Amino acid sequence: MSIFEIFDTLRKKYKCVCVRAYGGDKLEVCRIFEKMWEEYFSHRKFYAEIISGYISELLVNILRLNDDTDTGNNEMQKICEYIRRSCSKTITVSELAKMSSRSYTDFRRKFREYTGMNISEYLQTVRMEEACRELVTTDSKISCIAQNAGYNDIKYFYEVFRRFTGKTPGEFRKTAE
Repeated sequence: MSIFEIFDTLRKKYKCVCVRAYGGDKLEVCRIFEKMWEEYFSHRKFYAEIISGYISELLVNILRLNDDTDTGNNEMQKICEYIRRSCSKTITVSELAKMSSRSYTDFRRKFREYTGMNISEYLQTVRMEEACRELVTTDSKISCIAQNAGYNDIKYFYEVFRRFTGKTPGEFRKTAE
C-alpha cells in the first residue's frame, strides 16, 4: 500500500488525521506528518515529490527518537537530575517511566544500564549523599536531615545510614568536623 492509498483511506474514514506525541522531538514528527497531510490534500504541483521528501524526513526523525545513544543518555541524565532535586519526596518508578515516555520495564532496564543501579539503589544513594552533605554543612537536627533526605522513619534512616557509611549519623558528623 502506498502512502497515497493510506492517505485516501484515512481521509475517507476519518476526514482528518490527528497524531499525538509528547516531547520536543516527537512534536516534530507530528509537524512533518501534518505537512504531508496538507500537501496531499492541496494537490499542488509536485505534491508527490514533496511528500516523498517529507517521508524521508519523517523516517529520520523516527529513527532519532529510537536512538538510545543520543537521546537515551540525555533522557536518563534528566531523570537523575529530577531524582536529585526531588529526593525528599515519594518517587515511583511509574512516575519516572511516564516522564521518560518509556514502558515501565524498558525504563527500568535503561535506567540500570545508565546508572549501574536499580532505581531503589540509586534513590537511596542520592538520599544518603544528601544526608551526609547536610550533616557536614549544617547544624540541623538529625531528624530534620532524615526528613530532608526523604526518610520519615528515623529508625529506618539510622539503619540505612549505618549500612551506607558504616557509622551512625552522629558519628559521621563528629568525624567530619
